[in-house]
Amino acid sequence: MHHGLHHRMRRHHGLFTLSSKPLVALMDVVTYVAAVAGPLFAADQAVEIWFKHNAGGVSLTTWGALTALSIMWMLYGLLHKEKVIVLSNVLWFTLDAAVVVGTLMYT
Repeated sequence: MHHGLHHRMRRHHGLFTLSSKPLVALMDVVTYVAAVAGPLFAADQAVEIWFKHNAGGVSLTTWGALTALSIMWMLYGLLHKEKVIVLSNVLWFTLDAAVVVGTLMYT
């Protein structure tokens, strides 16, 4: 079997695929969890802005840059058909954009 073909063999599990190699499959699972968990760290900032109407101390430059970067990574994931990158950055974009819009509204 061609080495490149063996490397690309993956088991399909719903939306995502897992490697047939146990260690790589474990890393796949950990990465999928991180793809969802990571953006949740921005959720507290969005909640503070949208529910408490408090955008004090929020850097519009930082959150605007993070929003733009998440778009770039989404496009990268789409072009390379990397579902975990797309998933993570759709979530990042949603939260980052919510912070940006909320900051514009409540400062």
